[in-house]
Amino acid sequence: MKKYIAILLVVSIAVSCQAPDSGELPETVEELKVLQRETKSEIGDLESKLDEIESKMKEIDPSLFEKPKKLVTGLRLSTGSFERFIELQGSVEADETVYVSSETGGRIVNLTVREGEYVSKNKLIAKIDLEALDKQVAEVEKSLELARQVYERQDRLWKQNIGTEIQYLQAKNNVERLEKSIETLRHQQTKSNVYSPISGEVAMVNKELGEVAGPGEPIATLLNTRKLKIAVSVPENLLPKVNRGDKVTVKIPALDYERTHRIKRIGTQIDPANRTIPVEVEIYNTSGKIKPNLLATMLIKDLESENVITVPTTLLQQEVSGKYFVFGIEKQDAEDVVVKKYVEVGEGYADKIIVTQGLEPNDLIINKGSRQVSDGEYLIVESIASLNEPQSENK
Repeated sequence: MKKYIAILLVVSIAVSCQAPDSGELPETVEELKVLQRETKSEIGDLESKLDEIESKMKEIDPSLFEKPKKLVTGLRLSTGSFERFIELQGSVEADETVYVSSETGGRIVNLTVREGEYVSKNKLIAKIDLEALDKQVAEVEKSLELARQVYERQDRLWKQNIGTEIQYLQAKNNVERLEKSIETLRHQQTKSNVYSPISGEVAMVNKELGEVAGPGEPIATLLNTRKLKIAVSVPENLLPKVNRGDKVTVKIPALDYERTHRIKRIGTQIDPANRTIPVEVEIYNTSGKIKPNLLATMLIKDLESENVITVPTTLLQQEVSGKYFVFGIEKQDAEDVVVKKYVEVGEGYADKIIVTQGLEPNDLIINKGSRQVSDGEYLIVESIASLNEPQSENK
């Protein structure tokens, strides 16, 4: 209301100062110059009067002349490192998979494990019925008994120079052959018990109690779940960027798992079907929560830049013309003001992008509130943080 009163007062003063014949201008240059000087003088008086009125109004109510301000937070820029990663999908695999089997084969008369059970090394897995082998041993023992009797008699005759040398040697060889055969069979008899060669989890029981297992045929499948690996297929164009021993970030989304591991193995040849090469890292699964065949992600670094300025991608805006810009903060007459800064950008990853031109270290840009301001607006900067150091600065 007071603002309108001041405007009306200025207009009334201007009208009162006008000459009655102000609508008609003089015809000569000299008269026009005189009128010009008088008019300028009147304008000067009006401006002085207006300043006096505004000063009085500001004294009575300062809020009439305050500029509207937006509340924002700021970010102080600095140079730092920038890394970009390629995310590759893979899966968790058991580093050791063992098929437990019997060397001799036979009917399973005792089975001591179940699927999902954890077993220690040298634990009894199964017992094999070796009845057929026992009968075979008995038969060979009988043959050996007869062979020894023949050899003893042939030996006595040979010492009396009766018989031929060939007969003597055949009898001796027959005894030695049967002794070796029975030694082998008795060794096989000790294989009736089947033990676990490693510590691990029983992934599958391949044979049931009472079934016949042939020699080398799997009875149970064991996985070493304490020592796992994550395998991914890396495109061949990334091969120069991966080396054995390099650190990579591994994620298992289902378990909210994220750790840094070193590359343990790189394949020896490219898969011609998809032009990739296998890359593996080891994981020591001490908690036992990580299971084979879980989906996993491996992050391999393919770009690293030092001493560059980066900004959050959420603060980068684009005009219809395609130009990129951010809103900066600058001091004008002791006031914080929005300044539109055009920038050129480079590589980006995740929530950061490199700014190649348009910004310098220690520049201030608007963080919170950047979408609610426009160029030239006045600001109240609540706080200032660094992109590399998240603590706030006092203004």
